[in-house]
Amino acid sequence: MELCLNSEVFDEDIVPIHRDDMFDSLFEEQSVQVETLTQEALQIIFNSWLILFERQAQDQLPGGKYASPFSEQLEQAANVPASNMASERDFGVFDLFLHLKPAARLTSHEALIMWTNNRTTAWLNSLSPEEKEKCMADARANTGAILARYKERKEKIFQQRKEKLLQKQRAKEAAERKLRQQRLNLVNGMTEFGGPWKSEKEIKEGLMKFVSAKERQKALVTQLQFQKVVLQAKAPTKEHFQQGKTVSGKRILFSVEQLSQHLLEILELNIFQETEPENEGGLTYRSLDDRAKTLSEEKAKLAKKLRDSRRKVLISRSKKLLSQFRENPLLLVGKRVMHNCIEDGSEQAEWFNATVVRLAVDVSVGADPEYIIKYDVDDDDDERTMPLLKDLDKRDLILLN
Repeated sequence: MELCLNSEVFDEDIVPIHRDDMFDSLFEEQSVQVETLTQEALQIIFNSWLILFERQAQDQLPGGKYASPFSEQLEQAANVPASNMASERDFGVFDLFLHLKPAARLTSHEALIMWTNNRTTAWLNSLSPEEKEKCMADARANTGAILARYKERKEKIFQQRKEKLLQKQRAKEAAERKLRQQRLNLVNGMTEFGGPWKSEKEIKEGLMKFVSAKERQKALVTQLQFQKVVLQAKAPTKEHFQQGKTVSGKRILFSVEQLSQHLLEILELNIFQETEPENEGGLTYRSLDDRAKTLSEEKAKLAKKLRDSRRKVLISRSKKLLSQFRENPLLLVGKRVMHNCIEDGSEQAEWFNATVVRLAVDVSVGADPEYIIKYDVDDDDDERTMPLLKDLDKRDLILLN
């Protein structure tokens, strides 16, 4: 944010600032248009960074297992390098040796790097002549065994890589066979339905040939899969190609009307892209309103992705406590939770904040009891009965405290 506001990110008294041409170019005065475009780009980039950083550092962030380390953990990590600079230097030296001595064995490169890092020369010179001679004799005596282990390790690595490549090749061939068979089945199915439907009129005429709703659903699903697999068409959402959706752990099939609407939206989207006039200059000029709308949509997508990423972490942490709650169901009483459920009159599941009030009935250890729960959106006297431990097992419950 400080960079976007044309000021230094860190206090110069704490972190010295290296001022050079790059630094000056970042903070020099620019036109309003360049400043606006730069700020938009930084907002998108930083949002993406935040998603990546939170995913990689989830164990160290609040709620993670290393967010508040114990004294034993701090003691164990006292000698752990704070960065990977040492290993990066080793790989840099190794890369140099590969260029200088490409025919040398890997053991030779390892010996040279370890000889330098361990200061072996200084250590040998500190020994007495007898001890030094004994060390050199032992090294010469162990040369054969070391080379034998090196050859064995090299062969093992080669076999592992070979097997991994073979597995990838077999998986790729199987996927290609499956795709070819799927395309063939779809083409045969389209022949039965008189070919692909390309307009709203053809969709209505094609559906009139079938009597039952089940046959119409099958025909529409075949049309949608043909658009996806054979024509590789684009759709507003992945859900448009699907036969149904999962709500609160239950599979709900789309109706004939919904499938027809999905197919029509896919056809309209791809026809629009096919007939879009080409830009001879190779550039697309948009108004400030269009650019602001696009930026807002992109930021909304990133914000949703960040919320979903955080929610997955919280779900995983909450589910780890399932065994404790089954051993003692009373531990869940009084907890603040987020519950994924369907509100009355709605078809889509949503997350609601709530408080677990009490157990519905007395239960034995190891059971999945029902709880009395009060949602924040309900009135003061409204309380509901829910099987929260089952929902926790289905990843539909998050503990907030």
